[in-house]
Amino acid sequence: MLLGGSGRASGSAGRRRAWRLLLAALGAVSLAVPAAAEAGQGLEPTLGLQLAQASSVSAATRAEYDRTFQAVLRDPGNLDLTFRFAELAVEVGDLEGAIGALERLLVFNPDLPRVRLELGVLYYRLGSHQAAKAYLEQALAAPNAPAEVRERVRPLIAEIDRSLTTSHFFGAVQLGTRYQTDANAATATGNVKLFGLDATLSSEFLKQHDSNGFIVGNLGYIYDLGNQAGDAIESNLRLVATRQFRLTSLDLGFLEADVGPRFHPFERMPGLSLRPYAVGGAVTLGEALYYKGGGGGLSLDTPLTRALAVNLDGEGRARWFHNTASRSTSTDKNGPETVGRLTARYALSPVAAVVAAFEFVRDASQADNERNNQYGVTVAYNRQFSAPFRLTRLPWSFSLNAGRVWREYAGPDSSVDPDVTRHDREWSVGGSLTAGLFGRWSATLQVQQQWVNSALVNFAYRNSAVSLALGYAF
Repeated sequence: MLLGGSGRASGSAGRRRAWRLLLAALGAVSLAVPAAAEAGQGLEPTLGLQLAQASSVSAATRAEYDRTFQAVLRDPGNLDLTFRFAELAVEVGDLEGAIGALERLLVFNPDLPRVRLELGVLYYRLGSHQAAKAYLEQALAAPNAPAEVRERVRPLIAEIDRSLTTSHFFGAVQLGTRYQTDANAATATGNVKLFGLDATLSSEFLKQHDSNGFIVGNLGYIYDLGNQAGDAIESNLRLVATRQFRLTSLDLGFLEADVGPRFHPFERMPGLSLRPYAVGGAVTLGEALYYKGGGGGLSLDTPLTRALAVNLDGEGRARWFHNTASRSTSTDKNGPETVGRLTARYALSPVAAVVAAFEFVRDASQADNERNNQYGVTVAYNRQFSAPFRLTRLPWSFSLNAGRVWREYAGPDSSVDPDVTRHDREWSVGGSLTAGLFGRWSATLQVQQQWVNSALVNFAYRNSAVSLALGYAF
């Protein structure tokens, strides 16, 4: 049997394929934006900041710290010894001791812009932003300040200026291209099910490779409420737009915004924050509105130890889908969606971390064959390192990730197979490399491999993807 481009079966398959493409596209590009933002904005990992984030301190380090402290007391004019003590003090968490040691270095030799840079970072870590800014400005004004010191100081001062204001904007944008071996998420063989019978798809519905150009943007605004707890109102705007080179019906547009306060409710747990928020957005596919929705959520962030931080998110939203000539039954997916997510981040070292996440999604679409529960597990390893061969002064980073997804549907689709209820099993692995270029610019290379198996052959496919993007963070 040869299937054409019309009819409920092909329309239903196309609608589900569009939904999978939407999720895959959003997932792929979302990995790249945080990497660009980390490489281009905020406090760069200077000596002080790196050591202050160390996950654990060995007994040998603590012993060396004690010995060096006694040695400095005996020989306070030894600059090399004092600087070594400052390094160890930061590593064991004695930021005040490190500040004292570095300030003594300036008494003996005021002409040390690198030391002033480190003092600026340490004072920032302690929350003394005015003192931090003073030291950084002194480092920048020093006639003998090396170029790399000046390059690192400028974004730090800008970060402090933003923190001293009651409100500020921040964000990141990426512009790039992406190639996929199965851009339409279709089977390669064309053997499918139609009303329970074996059928063969026409060539236009088979697996097709394609490339696209994309732009991804994140824009945030924080308004400080001015209380001692550090409470604020946060707003975020996210944008994704892709344009396919061949399969223009898969052109994607995504716009979403959220707003809500962030509270720090417990004085004895200053790192714990709670954020309720409202969220809304819309998606276009092939230049036509695909769906719109809105709702709210609650986010809880808390550090459990110096090395371990946990984030818990819950969100619910209503969704309204829109039919088109090529997606005539999209409204079958109308209904609420509920998402729960638990993420844990463990710092292995000052520059390396492991992230693990568990996600549950309840899709309560009105049609049984669309309604499903999804369970997902993701693990990732992130590491920052100096640019190889000193290609750039800014650090580089790479990430490796793997994920597993289970989807269980509520009932069969009679147009595909009335006797089989769909369930999917998905594996994905990937990696990314982000190179800090200069200032707030970065470049990101990302590769991803996806395997989707299903109880219904219609929904099984394999896809390889590679993307390259240029990013700017502010």
